[in-house]
Amino acid sequence: MRILMILAMCQMAVAEDRMRRETVALTILAEARGEGKGGMYRIGCVIQQRSIERKISPDKVCLQKDQFAKGERRMLGSPSAPYAIKLAEHLIRGHSFRRDIVGNANHFCTLKSNPYWTRGRNPVASFGNHKFFRLH
Repeated sequence: MRILMILAMCQMAVAEDRMRRETVALTILAEARGEGKGGMYRIGCVIQQRSIERKISPDKVCLQKDQFAKGERRMLGSPSAPYAIKLAEHLIRGHSFRRDIVGNANHFCTLKSNPYWTRGRNPVASFGNHKFFRLH
């Protein structure tokens, strides 16, 4: 009986870890699947920066309201998915990304968009189709 309980707890932990990883991977895919590895890595940097600043896990950062585009599960079948999943695993496990390549940005948008929060601010970096900002 005790062994079955331990096994069930392990299975729940594995399922939770998979959900956390998928949440982060889907966010990366929704935001930058067409930007190649460099673009996806940089979105991972922003997720990590927010995670550090807000003192919450990367998956919780991704789930915060009105923060990121939400990916659809079908994106996990895209050619970019394996790399996004790898990045997500590293973020969930707490591996440090080189956030300096985006100027420790905690926000980003596409080059063509100018959300209200960009007014009067200059990007600290740009890459591909994204510009990155450090908001305080």
